[in-house]
Amino acid sequence: PYPIDEMEIRHQLLAPLPSGESRVLVVLLQRAKMDERIAALRIAGGEAIDVVLSTLCLVAAATQQRPTGEIAILHADASALELVVVREGVLAFSRAVAQTTPWDLDDPHSCESLTYEARELLGAYRRESSDGVGVEAVHISATGLPVERVATLLEDALGKLCPLANFAPQLNSDTGPCPATFAGAY
Repeated sequence: PYPIDEMEIRHQLLAPLPSGESRVLVVLLQRAKMDERIAALRIAGGEAIDVVLSTLCLVAAATQQRPTGEIAILHADASALELVVVREGVLAFSRAVAQTTPWDLDDPHSCESLTYEARELLGAYRRESSDGVGVEAVHISATGLPVERVATLLEDALGKLCPLANFAPQLNSDTGPCPATFAGAY
């Protein structure tokens, strides 16, 4: 819904295919949102050397933790959720949803919305996966929200194991956006 000149577009080769074509991950972000994050980093005394979009950060964290097998990470930002599932070191699924108001874990309606969106993301993965089977556990990370509360809320609502993504501490910050996530500059 945004003009292409207002978007930041990044891509990464995921895997070559036998046909000679390739599976490619393309991530788009509204450039104004990225510029806001870079400006915040400068105010804090940092310098943006490169920009790595959230999906790529989550995939890197997942493959570092579990280079073989399957791992799912659900990342909650103050007003967005992103699910990545990595199988055998290759991105199998990625989807994100955003809302206009931040999640408020003290508001039952906001918690219901958060769990609804998480359930929808996991359902989309199950429907689109080659075997039609969902994930057994979802590792939880969060920025701008207390990750322990998010994990407890989702584990109770989803009936799935929701361990913290402690293997990637750079993905968790309850005080605000983390430099390594969601258009993070480092």
